[in-house]
Amino acid sequence: MLINSNRFKLLLITICLGLLLGIAFSHELWFPINRTFPRSPLIFALPESFAVAFEWIVSSILVFSLILAISLPKPKTFLLIIIASILLLFFFDQMHLQPWAYEYSLIFAVYFWHDWENEDESAKNRTIGLAQIIIAGIYCWSGLQKLNFNFSHDILPSLFIPIQNLFPSLQIPFGFLGIAIPLTEFLIGCGLIFRKTRNIVVILAISMHLIILSLLIAKNYNSIVWFWNLTLIFADIFAFWKSEISLKEILQLEKYSARKLIVLAAVSLPILNFFGYWDSFLSGAYYSGNTEIPAIYINDEVLEKLPPIAKSTVFQTQTTNKKVLPPFEWSIADTNAPVYLEERVFRQVTLEICKLTTDKSQVELIIRKRPAIWDGNYQVKRLSCAELEK
Repeated sequence: MLINSNRFKLLLITICLGLLLGIAFSHELWFPINRTFPRSPLIFALPESFAVAFEWIVSSILVFSLILAISLPKPKTFLLIIIASILLLFFFDQMHLQPWAYEYSLIFAVYFWHDWENEDESAKNRTIGLAQIIIAGIYCWSGLQKLNFNFSHDILPSLFIPIQNLFPSLQIPFGFLGIAIPLTEFLIGCGLIFRKTRNIVVILAISMHLIILSLLIAKNYNSIVWFWNLTLIFADIFAFWKSEISLKEILQLEKYSARKLIVLAAVSLPILNFFGYWDSFLSGAYYSGNTEIPAIYINDEVLEKLPPIAKSTVFQTQTTNKKVLPPFEWSIADTNAPVYLEERVFRQVTLEICKLTTDKSQVELIIRKRPAIWDGNYQVKRLSCAELEK
C-alpha cells in the first residue's frame, strides 16, 4: 500500500515526466528547427526571427524547471516557473496549450499552492485530494464529450482500422461501443471520487488506456497521445490506488483557497464548451468527434509555395476537384501535435496561407461546425481571405 508521503511525490514526478515526454515527442512545437506550421498568438505575434529564439529560451527554462521539480524536496519556485512558462508560450502561440499540457498545468497549480513548510500528512492529503478531483474530472468530461453520433460513426471506426485489417470479416458493433465507451469513461471518473469503488475503477481505467495505446500504436498515429495515456495510467495508480482520502473532507478543510477555486473552475467550466463559451481542448473534447474541423481550399499557386511537409497533406476533393490543405494533418505532420481546435486559430492559419497567392478569391477557409449529437448533421462555415482580413 502506498503511504501518502510517497504517493504525494510519485504523483508529482509522474506529471513532470509526462510533460517532459510530451515536449520530447512534439519537440518542433517547443524547440522549433524546421517548423512550418503557422503560429497562432493569443493577442499579438512576435517577429518570426525572434519567435524561434524566444520559444527555445522559454522551453529550455521549462525543461530545466521540470527536472528540478522532480529532484528537489521543495520545488515551489520551480512549479511557478513551469506554470508561467506554459502560459507565456501559450500567449504567443496557442498551440502550446495542448490538452495534456493544460491538464498537467492544473495539477502543477495544485502542488504550487501546497504548504511546503508543513510536513503534516493532512497537508499532503489535501493536495493529493485536489489532484484527484482534477483527474476524475478529466474522465467525466471526456466521457460526456464522446456521447455523440460522430464518435461512434467516425472516430471509433478510424481507431479500429488495425483490428478490421487483421479480421476483415469481424463485425464491430460501433453503435453499441459508441455509447458503452463514453459511459464507461464517465463512470470511471465518478468511481474515482468514492473510496469504495476506487480500486476496481483504477483497474478499469488502466485497461481502457492499454486498449487505446494498443490501437494507436498499431495505427502508428499521433504518438504524443501514447504518452498522455501512459502518464494517466501511472497518475491513476499513484493518486487513487488504495487511497483512503475523502474528497468531501478535503473540500471542507481546504476552505476558500486559490487552488480550490482553480480546481472547482477546472471541473465546472467545461460545461460551457457545449454552448461555445469554453475551448474544446480545455474540456476533454479531443478524440470525441465533438469539435470543429478546418480545411483550407487552395489554388495551384499556393500549392507550389507550400513547404514540402504541408504539401504532403494536401488532397483533392472527388466532386469538385478542389485542392484542400487540412490544418489538423499538417500540424500533426509538422509538430506531432494537433492544431488548437478553435475558429480563431483556424483564421490565423488561413491568413498565413492567403499571403501565398495573388488571387485571394481562390483561397477559402472551410469550417465543419460541431456535429449534431443525435444524427451527426453539421453546418459549414466558409470564410474568404477578404472576410478574414477585415
